Amino acid sequence: MKVAIYTRVSKEELNPKNQEIVLKDFCKKRGYIIYGIYEDEISGTKFERPALRQLMEDVKQKKFDAVVFWSIDRLARSVLDLWRIADFFRQQGIQLICVSQDIDTTTPTGKFLFTILGAVAEFERDIISQRTKLGILRAKKEGKKIGRPKKEV
Repeated sequence: MKVAIYTRVSKEELNPKNQEIVLKDFCKKRGYIIYGIYEDEISGTKFERPALRQLMEDVKQKKFDAVVFWSIDRLARSVLDLWRIADFFRQQGIQLICVSQDIDTTTPTGKFLFTILGAVAEFERDIISQRTKLGILRAKKEGKKIGRPKKEV
């Protein structure tokens, strides 16, 4: 089977190669042929991502049979976006292979788990946002300046 690998990290400090190494090994063990690696370094809250867009374009051209990725939250951080992406792949006949969570989206159980873990990813994102806002509020009350420094002209 010919596959595409998709990796995503949110921050510059994180390295997408961590996912890539494991995913390449996974493909090698199963005899999958890797068509290409699509790597985004952008928040999963954003639907518009350069590598994801290219991946979806290549799906339309039937360049591979499946997309291999590390975990649900690497694909999307909202249930709506996750379902949009999954439905697009399903309509194109592309299988999704989630390595860390061992999910097969072609079965009813796999679809159920996919949805539940998507909701967990969205919940986690919302909790992180809530904590960040709480930290900013505390810092402001302590008199700390928040945000980027103003540019001096």
